[in-house]
Amino acid sequence: MTIITPVDQVSPGKLREVTIAKTLTSTRRISIKNPFRPVVALDIDGVMADFNAAMKPFSNVKDTEESCPHSYNFVESKWFNTFDDFERAHVTVMDSAGDIPLNDDTASEAVSMLQHEGCEVIAVTARREAWRKETLRFFQVNGIPITSERLFFMDKSNKSDMHFDYLIDDAPKNIVDALENTNSMPFVYAQPYNAHLPVTRVGSMMDFANAVIDHRKSLLSA
Repeated sequence: MTIITPVDQVSPGKLREVTIAKTLTSTRRISIKNPFRPVVALDIDGVMADFNAAMKPFSNVKDTEESCPHSYNFVESKWFNTFDDFERAHVTVMDSAGDIPLNDDTASEAVSMLQHEGCEVIAVTARREAWRKETLRFFQVNGIPITSERLFFMDKSNKSDMHFDYLIDDAPKNIVDALENTNSMPFVYAQPYNAHLPVTRVGSMMDFANAVIDHRKSLLSA
């Protein structure tokens, strides 16, 4: 499903994302390099891991009913007063990243299904390499079959550098990056802070896996 938010309802930063995404979605050519074994890139925080729930106890909204920032920027959303406040909480949470709650209970089955269908599944995260061990513990605790050699940390690089064919991500900047710099097929994992993006949205990892498999099969049967 494609959603286009009226431009008078978004901030200047979001307006830029809407404009780029709308233009590129209608003009770019999707090119899957190897439909027999496509590379499928999975984001972690905000998709598989409930980063918002982990951060909330350290935030300004810890005693409220609010469960998700209205913007991808935690300071802009008033969850934290400054970036330094956010960073301190971020480090604390990531030092025990294996304990972050699961965000999507279809993740394990979806990853297994993609692998069974012949996809090369990788996790591509903006986390730092220092949190590799804790990230792998999160996968193990939740039965998500992603091993260390399939886990990539992009804290100082663009995710598009991984040359994936399909991507699921909740961060608007990563979706725009994929649209601008790859011929891939990106999917937005639906969150309130990315509702403005006119890109195909999914509500679960299983929805994403099914969409990828259906698209791949359409290419193989063409």
